[in-house]
Amino acid sequence: MTDSSNSKAQSPLRAGIRFVLDLGVPLDRLISLIVPPVWFVVAAIATGDALSTLLFGCLPLIPPLALIWFSDEIGSFTGIFQFRQVSQESPPDLLRILGWIGLVAIIGFQAYHIFSSTPE
Repeated sequence: MTDSSNSKAQSPLRAGIRFVLDLGVPLDRLISLIVPPVWFVVAAIATGDALSTLLFGCLPLIPPLALIWFSDEIGSFTGIFQFRQVSQESPPDLLRILGWIGLVAIIGFQAYHIFSSTPE
């Protein structure tokens, strides 16, 4: 038997996060899955236009998310890229950091332009 007085019922969000972490998904990747939808909702409410927010607010987040999620695969690429020889692998941690910098910079730039503009 378990002691039910010491255990608390988990919220669905907390149970979902625990499930994903138990699958082996790193915390930084989990956070990178949460940030874009939250940004989409905030920007769509602020601008009042969901379609343009999706096209111009969320599509630019795909390259930084790719660096965060696929840093091992992208870093191991060697060969010819845009007529240049790539002869060494890139460190995956560096690519992941660059992905986070890009994600935060894009969202920060967009937030600045959305919230600093004067309403018409």
